[in-house]
Amino acid sequence: MIGSAPDTADSGLKFHAPAGTAQVLVRMEALELSRESGYGIAVRQGSLRIQAGEIVGIAAVEGNGQRELLRAIAGRILPLRGRLEVVGPIGFIPEDRTSEGLIPELSLTENVTLGLDHEAPWIRPGYIDWRAARARTSELVQQYGIVATGPGARAAALSGGNQQKLIVARELSRNPAVLVAENPTRGLDIGAAAAIRSRIRAAAEAGAAVVVYSSDLDEVLQLSHRTVVVCRGMLSEVSATATRDEIGRMMLQEPVT
Repeated sequence: MIGSAPDTADSGLKFHAPAGTAQVLVRMEALELSRESGYGIAVRQGSLRIQAGEIVGIAAVEGNGQRELLRAIAGRILPLRGRLEVVGPIGFIPEDRTSEGLIPELSLTENVTLGLDHEAPWIRPGYIDWRAARARTSELVQQYGIVATGPGARAAALSGGNQQKLIVARELSRNPAVLVAENPTRGLDIGAAAAIRSRIRAAAEAGAAVVVYSSDLDEVLQLSHRTVVVCRGMLSEVSATATRDEIGRMMLQEPVT
């Protein structure tokens, strides 16, 4: 049920933040986003910069605009107003794996191929080398410990946790310049979740700018160099000295004493 004990690298100790001179890969100024429903404003006057090698954690209560914020950075929705510049390629790990992350009726190989598109050398306009696609999918299955009968298995046949691993494996295999992760360890046991957090850190250490949201505040704080609270569509950066209780109050827009 809970998997193996987490590695010591997942002990919660902070890792080094990038130098202040690192390249800015996500630049957002006075951003305004509409809600997915089309009614109302999800994000108001949002400003944020994320450097190469930096992980910015998003702390928020469900429905406060963080979903739209992540999808705007991932290029899934367009801003109403303001400035948003994101360097590609962009990796996106969505919260809902079966409606946004995978097509359950297709095979693992087909899901990997669709996700990588033209970025893989074996995908060219009008041609896919399916032998290479299956070989690459088999490598990812092995590297990420995905339990499946093989690359030809349907994604629907996998457990939720293994579906999540497949999405994470595919997106990280793209070597993204920017990685957007929404509840990336959802449905995983302790050992698998620790491994995914380790891979997210490794992506940042390799130079990616990472923005990560988790419904588990402890996971956000454990992963991030900086934390930004999204409350009622407004972004507020958290002080490095803020306590967990103070962050919780910011998330609920209560006075911090």
